[in-house]
Amino acid sequence: MKEDVASVRTFALISHGGAGKTSLAEAMLFNAGATTRLGKVDESTSVLDFEPEEMKRKATISSSFYSFTWKKQQFTLIDTPGDFNFISETKTSMLGGDGVIVLADAVDGVRVQTEIVWEFAQEFGLPKMIFINKMDRERADFAKTVQSLQNIFGKSCVPLQIPIGAAETFAGVVDLMSGKAFVYAAGENGKFETKDMPSELADEAAQYRKPSSSMLPKPATNCWKNTSTPVNSHRTKSGTHYAPPWSTANLFPLHADRGRAISVFSFSLT
Repeated sequence: MKEDVASVRTFALISHGGAGKTSLAEAMLFNAGATTRLGKVDESTSVLDFEPEEMKRKATISSSFYSFTWKKQQFTLIDTPGDFNFISETKTSMLGGDGVIVLADAVDGVRVQTEIVWEFAQEFGLPKMIFINKMDRERADFAKTVQSLQNIFGKSCVPLQIPIGAAETFAGVVDLMSGKAFVYAAGENGKFETKDMPSELADEAAQYRKPSSSMLPKPATNCWKNTSTPVNSHRTKSGTHYAPPWSTANLFPLHADRGRAISVFSFSLT
């Protein structure tokens, strides 16, 4: 069977250790039907961290590659190590990517290792999307994390979604471009309801929208293909795995365009 090379996209998940790269990758694979169960790092059931030492450490020590199909498009994800001791492995793996998803911790913010791998992405000219994780954790602070990202990486880090609540009240996300709210149900069924934006978030949403109009990514033919993502929501013992239906133009991963806006999302994938 001849494969259309133009439809194949490879992306790397990068960040400091413990930000949730492997959990995000596992959710993508499960929702795409590439795996039959949601692998969990804490339970040593991840298909990506399969080496005995990784299972013992509960951390990635070598990059894993996994291909899957989503919306008739072929993707290959690269789950990279976050530990500084394996930084050369991360950098080498990024050479094979068309773009990167940078995970940031909503509790701890941007760490030094994240800055280092960001510089690698800059060096290779890779477009970036930022994924703010662990919004259901105690002391999770979306605004503080976004401010930290903008202070370190520049004002082009533009939020396209904001969370509904935080810590124990985290319930979903608001898409700033459509104005719709996506509220997730309890359980691991991945179901969500589309609702109007909560009135109490109107002012916050307006504030985020105001400065971003000139920086929002344009519909462009870049390395990210026009497809939606294989991620929804799952609730587990270790936390709530939230990810959106990517309603904003239904793109994967939302026009993370070279030299323009860098998309910022907020979830919990622990």
